[in-house]
Amino acid sequence: MRDGIFAQRTLREYLEAAGSGDPTPGGGSVAALTGALAASMASMVARFTTGRKKYAAVQQDMDFIVRTLDEEGSRLLALVDEDVRVYEGVSVAFRLPADTEEEKAKKASAVAEACKDASVVPMEVARLSLKVARSADRLAEMGNKNLISDAGVAALLCLAAAQSAAMNVEINLVNVPDPAFREAARKGLKEVLREVESLRDRVWENVRKDLAFDEGSVLL
Repeated sequence: MRDGIFAQRTLREYLEAAGSGDPTPGGGSVAALTGALAASMASMVARFTTGRKKYAAVQQDMDFIVRTLDEEGSRLLALVDEDVRVYEGVSVAFRLPADTEEEKAKKASAVAEACKDASVVPMEVARLSLKVARSADRLAEMGNKNLISDAGVAALLCLAAAQSAAMNVEINLVNVPDPAFREAARKGLKEVLREVESLRDRVWENVRKDLAFDEGSVLL
């Protein structure tokens, strides 16, 4: 993967930048990072399952899951920086002059296009988070039970990433007057969020079943 704006920096540098007075990295970038973390957690479960005699029957499944999670995680990490880049286009559009009617119309058009472009990145984050959640669900069922809690963490992070991405789509859609685009984006997001939440719930139930929490557990 090519060098990124933030993806190649230290975690401390990223957090400091995210908490600074600058608008980037913002929520969309953080959503992508959250999804990448989910992919890492799920990948760890899969890698701790491969090569174990106890899980020989699911070896091919694990190999496939590892490959797909590596691809999805890499793409999510790239989106950490892509979200920053597309927001720059939004910033440029909002800084355009609007003194005359012609300038106002030109600015409105530029803002609409920039916000439409900016909504595409978080939509991809949401879709990728769903793919990772599907892997987390499979891992919670057939993966190494010693890492069942990590599959649970992956599922929780997937939902956080998808919901965070959805909010960032919505804030951009406010400035997109194209009703067909808005309707399609929202329909797709609703489907994604519904499935990710359902997968999170299924993984959570597997975690509760396998860990057999006692009555004093804070997770009951």
